[in-house]
Amino acid sequence: MSTLLGTAPSEHTQILHSLYAAQIATIIWTEEAKIGLDGRKSVVIGLALSKVEGEVDEVKLLEKTLFQGVMTMVYELLKSR
Repeated sequence: MSTLLGTAPSEHTQILHSLYAAQIATIIWTEEAKIGLDGRKSVVIGLALSKVEGEVDEVKLLEKTLFQGVMTMVYELLKSR
């Protein structure tokens, strides 16, 4: 993974960015393989995450829910093409 523009404001955010990018790329590659497209093409992902504040457990739950929602959206977008 290569960052093209900007940097994450914290190590935690950098880890989240890496997790999102890796998972989205994996979903794209997996779904393309299912329809017979061979080879892994480069995937460019634009990502901006808002800072989440609150109690640690609240933040973890919100980040988990948001992550699952984004991944569901990625699957839905790929299936609609």
